Parts: sequence; C-alpha cells; structure tokens
Amino acid sequence: MDPISAALLAALAGGVGGELGRQVWAGLGTLVRKPFQRDEDGGQLPATRPGEAELTRLEEQPDDPMRAQALSTALAMRAAEDSDFRTGLQQWLTQATALVHSGGGETRNEISGGAFHGPVLQGRDFSGASFTTHTQPSPQERAVRSAIDLSYERLDPLHARLFRLLPLNAGPDISTSAATHLAGIDRDEAEKLLQDLARAHLIEPGDTRGRWRLHDLVRLYADETGKIHAGADDREAARRRLYAHYIAMASAASYASLPWVIFQEPFSPPKAGDVRFSSRGQAAAWLDGEHTNLVAAVTAPQAEGRPGLRVALAWIMGPYLGARWHHDDLVTVTETVLAISHDPNRSTVPVARVLAYLGRELEHCEHEKHGLLACAFKAQARALTIFREHHDRTREAWALFNLSRTHHADRQLHRASEALAQAAAIFREVGDQDGVDAACSRRRRLYLSGQV
Repeated sequence: MDPISAALLAALAGGVGGELGRQVWAGLGTLVRKPFQRDEDGGQLPATRPGEAELTRLEEQPDDPMRAQALSTALAMRAAEDSDFRTGLQQWLTQATALVHSGGGETRNEISGGAFHGPVLQGRDFSGASFTTHTQPSPQERAVRSAIDLSYERLDPLHARLFRLLPLNAGPDISTSAATHLAGIDRDEAEKLLQDLARAHLIEPGDTRGRWRLHDLVRLYADETGKIHAGADDREAARRRLYAHYIAMASAASYASLPWVIFQEPFSPPKAGDVRFSSRGQAAAWLDGEHTNLVAAVTAPQAEGRPGLRVALAWIMGPYLGARWHHDDLVTVTETVLAISHDPNRSTVPVARVLAYLGRELEHCEHEKHGLLACAFKAQARALTIFREHHDRTREAWALFNLSRTHHADRQLHRASEALAQAAAIFREVGDQDGVDAACSRRRRLYLSGQV
C-alpha cells in the first residue's frame, strides 16, 4: 500500500472531522498498539510497537509536520513487515479517506508532486527488496525510498558525509570508535553525529551501547549515494582509516589475549600499532564484539578493492578465529586470501606468509573440528608455490615444515617425513640452525612414535 499522507495524519490528530474524526483517530491508536508480528521469523522484535511512539508525539503536537511525517513513515515500515497490520491499516485508511472526502475536513490524501516524502525511517529485516532492481519497485519500497530521500535531503554536509561513509563498514554494525576513524573526526563529534542520525531514524542503536547499525535498505541507499560523492568524501581514504583501525586494534587485542598462540609460530603476524588494552579480558571482549565486523571486512563482497588491507586483517584474525573455535570463519577467511593470491599482482611473499599461517592454524584446529585439512593443504601448497616463485629459500623450508605437520595430521606419514627431510636440507643450505633443529626434532618424534 502507498504511504499515508502526513497531512491526513496531522489533520486527524488535530481534531478534524469532529467526533467522527476523533473516533477514526482512536481506531488508528488501537491498531498501532496491537502486538507487532513480522511476516517472517528471525530477528529480535523491538521492545516497543513500531509507530506507537510517533503516534504519541504527534498527539502531543499535531501541528508539527515533522512528527506527522515520522508517524507516516513508521506506519509504512510496519505495514511492510506485518501483513495483518497492513490489512488493518488499509481498512483504516479507507475509513479515514471517506471521512475527509465527505467534508469532515479540508485534508486530502494526496502525494504532492507525484512522490511521497518523509523525514524519518524505522524498520528492519525486509526481504526481497532492492533499490537497484530492474523490476518495478513495490509500494513498500517506494515508501521506504521516498522516506529516506527527504531524511537525507535534510542533513547538513557533516551528517550527510558520515551517513554516506557508514556502508564502508561491511559488518552488521559499527562502534562509535570505528566511525570516528572512518570519518577522520574526533570522538565527541562522531558520537554527536551518530546520535543525530539515530534521532532521524537513518541509523539505529545496536544491541550494546556505543554501537550503531543500518537497515539493509538504508545501507543500499547510503552506499549508492556514497559512490556518487566518492571524490568529495575521499571515500578510499576513509576505507583505509577504517582498516588501519581494525588492524591495529585486532593486533593489540590478539597479542594481549592470545600471546601463547601467536608467539610460537614462524609465520605469526607481527604486532601492528601501539594500542594497549588494560587487561586480557578487555582485549578478548573487544575481539568478541568486533568478530563479525572483522570477518566481513575480509570476506564480504563490498570489502573488495583493498586486497592488501584485507590480507593483513586476515593474518591478524587467524589466531583469534582458531582459539575461539570460529572454524567456519577461519575457512572463509583463508579461502578469501587464497582467491586474492591468484591475482598475478598479489602473488607475493607477504600474501604467502599469511596463507602459511592460516594453513597452520587450520591444521592445528583439525582435532577440534574434522574437515579443515583440505583448506589447510590448499593454503600451505599455495604458500609453498609462491615462496618458490620468489626464490625465498628460508620461508620455503618453513612452509615444508608446516606442510609436513599437515601430512602427519592427515596420516600421510611418509609424505610428512619427506617434507621434513626437504625442509632440513634447505635449512642446512641457508645456514638456519633453528630450522635444522626444529625439523630434526619433528622427525625424531615421528621415529620415536614408530610411525615412520
């Protein structure tokens, strides 16, 4: 259904139509206060019924066009999600329109200029809707788009720029701190801008304090608009700042919370930046809170375009994903880096080092979840190939050492022994005594166990 005219809502809230008009308005209140039911399962229901707060605010000040528009948009968004509410609202609109057209007031349920505009937006979890579809948009999509249009047009340049940059964060929500780095402004200013955007219902508070999220349709709108203004917003610089923030924080958090995991591997990620956490618990909490954002920054389609930063973040994330048993994410991250490595411009030693580490992490996690070795083999084999292409003999030897461990985990014992022998030979060739000792120690363990 088309959105309800803000003028109609304001008129009825103000008493147009006399006693009959008040009855019609009371009917809308009864409808809005019914329990909210989404057409599809999934997602947490809001604590308040959508439209209830907007209706109350308009009753308090019916001559405020912004409040009328807010209620109109909230009703449209709820109707898009709740079919029972949509049916009831259509019946109510028929009654209200009949009242207006019968002379109960001067209001007309019209959309001036052929398009509805509303300043605010509320709602979430829509399905099957896209701003970029080639098919005719549904009435619900038109209502959402027109609501966002006017909301966006009312933003000043600072608010509009931050709104356009937010979709660069590929994850489901963003912290105030991350938004601060994304926009390149100070934290107080970022927090104020985010709060203002939330009051305009262009974003909404996340599940925890200091986090913010975009509805899927709003994200599409902001991203489309952001691409148009990419030059003025310095969009790529903003993306780099966001990745630099995530890399520095994830590195510090990993080293603070998982030191026993990181320091023992030859291809372990280096520590990036000088960020410090006050405790191991605080560091672990940061990683847990940003987990989905960090994985999305590496793997999500919209993250494409900065392969170097994505690979660096994947390297930093490896220890955490393994230690916290996020095995599926570890596989997805590894496969993403593998795909990047097949770009001729990205077949480099740094990328191979990341693959070698991720492959080792997958092998190490095999005892916790079976089925990880296939991806581990692919990562380690690709790393070995790249090291050989670049004639990096020392890292080639360490890649063989790791590959031998994966063969061992896969019970390919003779291959494990052969890889160790090759690694030991290269270590001797390059004069790496630590490598020689590690390979020999590993080989003795195979012999002492009677396995080779």
